Amino acid sequence: MAAPAFVGASAIGSSTAGTFTVTLPTHAANDILWSISWYRASATVLTPTGWTEAATALRGTTRYYLHWIRATSAAETNPVFDYTGADDGFGLVVSYSGCVTTGNPYDVLGAFASGTAQSAVLTGITALTAESLIVASIGGEDNTATGGPTTGTDPATYVEHYVEAATGTDGCVQIAEQAQTTTGATGDVTVAWSATVVGWGGWVMALVPPVSNPINVTPGNATLTFTTFAPTVTATNNVAVTPGNATLTFSTFAPTVATTANINLTPSAATLTFTMYAPTVTIGSTGTTYYFPHGGIGIGIGTG
Repeated sequence: MAAPAFVGASAIGSSTAGTFTVTLPTHAANDILWSISWYRASATVLTPTGWTEAATALRGTTRYYLHWIRATSAAETNPVFDYTGADDGFGLVVSYSGCVTTGNPYDVLGAFASGTAQSAVLTGITALTAESLIVASIGGEDNTATGGPTTGTDPATYVEHYVEAATGTDGCVQIAEQAQTTTGATGDVTVAWSATVVGWGGWVMALVPPVSNPINVTPGNATLTFTTFAPTVTATNNVAVTPGNATLTFSTFAPTVATTANINLTPSAATLTFTMYAPTVTIGSTGTTYYFPHGGIGIGIGTG
C-alpha cells in the first residue's frame, strides 16, 4: 500500500470583483482535488458546485477556506469561487491520486493556525493511517516572490506548490505535501516565508490511501470424533443396567487473524454428531424378566 501522490497544481485564481475561477490541474477519476482559498473583509463563499467545504476560519477580518472534490472523470468542471463583497480573493487547487475512494479523503484535519510572523507555524497532527500523505495548506496575505520552504518532524521536509498574484493588494497560496510511512505525530509544520506576508492562515491534514481489500474468514465446521460407549452385559438373574453419562469434551473453533484493516469474520456453526448409548445384553436363563432403564423409561424383556 503506497501513500497518495501529487499529480498537479493549478495556476492561482484571484479577483477583486467577488468571483474567480480556477482552471483545474491534470486529474483522473477518483483523484482528490484539494483547494485552499482566502478572502479579505470576512467574505463568505458559496461552495463550488459538487465540492465539499472541509473547513473555514477567520484571521482578523480575513477568511480562509478548504474545499475538496473526488473526481468522477478526467474532465471535472473548473470551480467558481463566488464570494460576497468586492475585495481580494485568491485560490489554488492541487490534485492527488491513490486516495481512499469513498467518504472523506482525510482521516485527520488539524486545528486552524494563523499569525503575522514571517515564519508561519501550522498546528501539527497525529496521523492515524500508515502511508498517509501529510498536506499543509496555507495562504499569505501578501506575495513573497519565492514561497515558503516547509519543514516538520515527520515528515521532515515537504514539496511545495506556491502561487501568487498582484491582484488588489497582493496575495499568495501554497500547498505542500510529503508521505508519512507510519502512524504518528507530524510535529508542528513550519513555513519559512521568504518575505513578510502581513498575515497568514492554514491547516495540516492527512490524506489516506485506499484500505486493503477486506479479509473474509469463513472457518469450516469443527470435526468431532466420538466413540460410543457400548458395554456387553451377561445376565444370569434380574439385572438392572444403568449406564453412566458419557463425557463429551468439545473445543470451539476460534481462528486468529492478523491484519490491519477491514475484517469480516463469519464463523459457521459447529456440527455435532452424537450416537446414543446402546448396550448389548446376553441373557443366560429363561423365565426371567430383565429391566433396563433407558432415558427414564423401563424396558421389560420377558423370556421363556
